[in-house]
Amino acid sequence: MPLGNNLQYPVEFVFLDVVKPPTDFTTAGIANYAKELNISEGFNVIIDALNKEKKAIAGISAVFPLAIAELAALTIDWSEVSSEEGYRQVEERARELQNVYNEVLSTINNCIEAYPGLTRNHKTMYRQMIRDYLNGILPLANPDWSPNELKDYLLQEVTNYLLNYGISC
Repeated sequence: MPLGNNLQYPVEFVFLDVVKPPTDFTTAGIANYAKELNISEGFNVIIDALNKEKKAIAGISAVFPLAIAELAALTIDWSEVSSEEGYRQVEERARELQNVYNEVLSTINNCIEAYPGLTRNHKTMYRQMIRDYLNGILPLANPDWSPNELKDYLLQEVTNYLLNYGISC
């Protein structure tokens, strides 16, 4: 009696094409690997988009905090715009994000300033901690959020952060 007749489920064979991974993980090595796989055109589009994004972040971060520049750059489809158009869009979004950032910082600073029992040194320390915390969580925000959605998210996060130190705003 054949083995297949005793099985409740039929046996099927699956054939997989195995692709050897790259050995050189430099940009040039990956480019050669993409050429071997016949996907170099797509690879070049991605590399071009990444280069445009990096250039925009470098330029914008001279004017805006790096966290704001990075988040603003995530809103652009770099494969579909020129460097100049992308830069203009990032700059516009960065201004919008900077306004939200400043508004959140102002709200929280007013809370810290009015909080009873904090010395001037403590207030200064908490203000710096909040700036650092905001810079840390800003890149984690959804880049497509509206200014109000971003503001609500940041205020909630900072409020929870301050609660860890016994400060409620």
